[in-house]
Amino acid sequence: MRHTRLTILLAAVPLTAVACGTATSPTDAPSTSSGPGDSSGTSASVPTGASPSATAHAFAAALLDRSFVPPGARSTGRSPSKALDRLPEMPGLNKPPIVVKRFWTVDSSAADVFHWLRSHRPSGIFEEGEASTGAGSAPARFLSYRSTSLPASVAAGYLYVAVVPTGPSTSAIGAYALTLPQPPRPAAEIVPLDVSSVLIGWSLGPGGTPARKLLTGPAAVRLTRDFNRLRVDTSIARPCPMIPGQSSNVVVRFSADGHTWQAEIPACPDIAVTRDGSPLPPLAFGPAFLDDVKHYTGDVPWGGPPVGGVVPLVQPAAGGER
Repeated sequence: MRHTRLTILLAAVPLTAVACGTATSPTDAPSTSSGPGDSSGTSASVPTGASPSATAHAFAAALLDRSFVPPGARSTGRSPSKALDRLPEMPGLNKPPIVVKRFWTVDSSAADVFHWLRSHRPSGIFEEGEASTGAGSAPARFLSYRSTSLPASVAAGYLYVAVVPTGPSTSAIGAYALTLPQPPRPAAEIVPLDVSSVLIGWSLGPGGTPARKLLTGPAAVRLTRDFNRLRVDTSIARPCPMIPGQSSNVVVRFSADGHTWQAEIPACPDIAVTRDGSPLPPLAFGPAFLDDVKHYTGDVPWGGPPVGGVVPLVQPAAGGER
């Protein structure tokens, strides 16, 4: 179904206070990290005009402050277990992230601590699940979270909380916050808002009859503005083997100032962009832009439009207002 390709859910949940559990002490400084892409912790407050790197670092510190530990947990300045020296998981980012870490020791079994953590999960961030890492009879178990509300200069925010046994009735906790500065859009990729026209092209299915929708005036400006607000994609490109190929992609062409920008929207991220045929950095899916495109293409099944449903245009429409 066409609509499954363009439906994106992006929950905007602020980093508000958590009422559940015992919070880490604000005087517990995050431990100094080491290795590529790592960074020591800082205060979550960022001065006005801070660089994207400083904002991403402060956002990591704010994420780390959302980790909660059982009463009686003792903060340590370094990892109390080799099993916690490495990140539990590395998200699929195309650049090394900023990493802020914090560790504790607990006089409780790892099973009891992990059960407590599962019962006191932080609110305001998306829960991605739980897993184990490491080999042997006592692997680390961890919970993973992802922030869906990000500052404009931050590309990603992840939080991992891991538990490992250190004895029959003792354990250690490691919390890791990962962020990445958002790369700026290159000036060549920004379409002027005095755009003369926007042409949306798609097909009913692989090899099907092409459908087109021509936009001018305010409708073209609206779609252009939402396109310009898309972010540069920072995730590692992954193939989508179960999705039809490029013949089914939606293509949006912007014409302005004698130049042509083309955005090719595939079945899964990211959006390929060219200017006058020259490739530009790929863009991540954005809900406003995709909602605009879906408004014109409709929820079109691969086999053709349903009876009484959206009938794609085979010729450019006049005006294109909505």
